[in-house]
Amino acid sequence: MYEKGSTDVPYTAGAGNNTTAVEEDEFGAPPFRRFRFIYFILLSVLATCGSVYLFLALLRKGFFKIHFYLFVGHLSIIYFIFGIFIIPFYIAMFTLEGYWPFGVGLCITFNIVHNVCVYEMLATVVLIAADRLWAMQWPHHYRAKRTFGNMVVTLGLSWIYCCFTVFPTVIHDRITQSYAATVCDIAITPNFQYWTATITMGFLIPSVLALCIYGTIFYIALVRIFRKRSKVFTVATTTNPTSQVTSHYDNNEPELKEAADSRNKRKGSRTPPHPGIVSGATSRKPGDYSTEKTAGGTLVRQNTEREQRVLFVMLVVMVNFIVCLLPYATYCVLWFYNLMAPNRYFFTVGHLLLFSHPVLDTFAFIFTNKELRQPLRFWK
Repeated sequence: MYEKGSTDVPYTAGAGNNTTAVEEDEFGAPPFRRFRFIYFILLSVLATCGSVYLFLALLRKGFFKIHFYLFVGHLSIIYFIFGIFIIPFYIAMFTLEGYWPFGVGLCITFNIVHNVCVYEMLATVVLIAADRLWAMQWPHHYRAKRTFGNMVVTLGLSWIYCCFTVFPTVIHDRITQSYAATVCDIAITPNFQYWTATITMGFLIPSVLALCIYGTIFYIALVRIFRKRSKVFTVATTTNPTSQVTSHYDNNEPELKEAADSRNKRKGSRTPPHPGIVSGATSRKPGDYSTEKTAGGTLVRQNTEREQRVLFVMLVVMVNFIVCLLPYATYCVLWFYNLMAPNRYFFTVGHLLLFSHPVLDTFAFIFTNKELRQPLRFWK
């Protein structure tokens, strides 16, 4: 469904292509063809090297012990497949103007691997969002129920879902023999119903879920950060530690009132000294609460900074999804639901962004983590 050999929107009229020849626009002109060739070579090299470095860094530095980075390692494997297998064959097809000299078997393998990996990227974005929402909104349940075993099962189910999304279309295309053996593509018109189901399951559903879940995550995170900053400010401005702090809060602020009640309860539940022991140098003075107040404020600030770091990483993932994956997914959905006519410019730009996602996402994970930026040392 990549329009190179489609009778709906022919991309090129190269050798072996049985589509109707059309005059190429500036996207098919020699300057752009040279740019595309060089750009895809750079993407292949950067995706391969970056994904290998990311996976080895996660493995060497023990990041796979953290649930979130198991998803990152899973993505690094997908990006390695893009760099070492998918992008090079695209370079060959663009260079040969649609001609496929590698045989039918490798063509089927290429179409399956390419489509499954694209949909799995989107599915993993959704899984990361759902995992972070679970951890933020229900932390106790997350710590009790989330294990590496059920994470592996979740990733396995996502691969099965993506394969089920792709295989019926590819099988039906092979049965109908839409193209000659020298053109590696999946026809659109003979497989339109299958492609519509594939686009719905592979692009539409994951994109809508990702946008909804990420929007919910950022709303929850921002609300919590502002509330915790308010609590830190309230603790810092309290001048009389022995007073009942609840009197400083309005009854319409239940969370602040609950935090103050908890603090007063800790003060009132201190075990008094034994009557036989004289309170002297070893006893703490009634007004000496500076240590406790400082420790509480530090803990709140640490939790706030941790949530800010998680929010930043999630922001990077979401921005890469919106910039690189969403345009092509939007184009495919609008096209197959007859909401827009096929557009060569939209397709080409979305296609370039789609193949840029592995590189941008890989280096975003590396440069947003200080430990991953450090050089790898496999010896001590």
